[in-house]
Amino acid sequence: MGLNLNGFLIKCHAPSEDSLAVIVDCSELPGSRYLDFIKELQDALSAMDELYSEKTQHRRTVRARYIKYVDSRKRVIRFNPYPSALLNKIKYIRAKTYFAINKYCVVIQRFKSGMFERNIYLLPYNYADNFIKFISQINEEIEEINKLLSSVNLNSIEKILKKYDLEMANNQRLLSKIEIELFPFELNDEIIENWSRRSPAVASAIFEYKRKLVMDAINTIKPKIDELVKRLLAKKRLKDVKKNLEELKKFAESVGLQSLAETVITPLIEQAEGKIPININAPEWLEGRIASLIENI
Repeated sequence: MGLNLNGFLIKCHAPSEDSLAVIVDCSELPGSRYLDFIKELQDALSAMDELYSEKTQHRRTVRARYIKYVDSRKRVIRFNPYPSALLNKIKYIRAKTYFAINKYCVVIQRFKSGMFERNIYLLPYNYADNFIKFISQINEEIEEINKLLSSVNLNSIEKILKKYDLEMANNQRLLSKIEIELFPFELNDEIIENWSRRSPAVASAIFEYKRKLVMDAINTIKPKIDELVKRLLAKKRLKDVKKNLEELKKFAESVGLQSLAETVITPLIEQAEGKIPININAPEWLEGRIASLIENI
C-alpha cells in the first residue's frame, strides 16, 4: 500500500462560444445614432434566434463597455452574431468535455492564474484510452457544429454594420477541435529514496511537493466517497452503491492511491455487500480516516 501518483498530466481545452464573439468600436457614433444601432442589432439577433429555433427565445442584448486608453476612451460593444441555439450546443460540448475530465482524471494541484483558478489534472494510465476515445467523439460533434456555423447567414448583421460604417473585429466562423497533450508523470517513494542518497535536501523538497499533490488528489476523490456514504446509509440500491465504490476503488488504485483504496474504500464496499454491518457513524469515520491518511503521508 502507499500514496503515490502516476499517470498522464494532461492539457485539454474545450471550445467556447466566446471565441466566436465579435467586438465593434462605436466610439465615433453620436449618442442617438449609437442607440439606434444597438436597437437594430438586437432586433436582428432576436430574429436570427427565432429563425434557427422552434422555441421562443428571450430578446438578445448587446453588452457595451468603455475601454480606457492613454489619451482617450473608446466605446465598444461585444456580441455573438450566431444563433443562440448553436451557442447552446457549444456550451453543451464544453460541459461534456469537463465532465469527461472530472470523470477520468484527478486534480493534483490548484493554483490561481490572474483572476482565474486553474487545475492540473492527472489521467491514470488505465483510463487514457477511454478518455481519448470520448474526446474523439466530442471532436466529431464539433465538426457537425462547424458545418452549422458555416451555413449561418450573417448578411442581416453585416448590413446593419455597413449602414453605420462599422466593422467587426474578429469574424471567426469555426470552432477549434479539442487537442490533448499527455505528459507521463510519476512521483513515488522510490524516487524520493533514490534522491535521499544523492541529496537529502532535494529528497525533502520532492517529498513536500508530493505531499501537497497527494492531498489535492485525495480531496478531489473525497466528495465522490461522501456521496456514496450518504447512499450507503440510506440503504437503498446497495448493489449500485457497491458497484460505484468498486469503480472508485479501481480509479484510486490506478492513480497510485493504494492506501486510500484499501483503508477507506474497501471497508465501505464490505458494508455495501453485507460482509460487515453498516456503520451509522460512517461520515465521522471517513473524516477521521482521511485525516489519518494525510497526516501519515
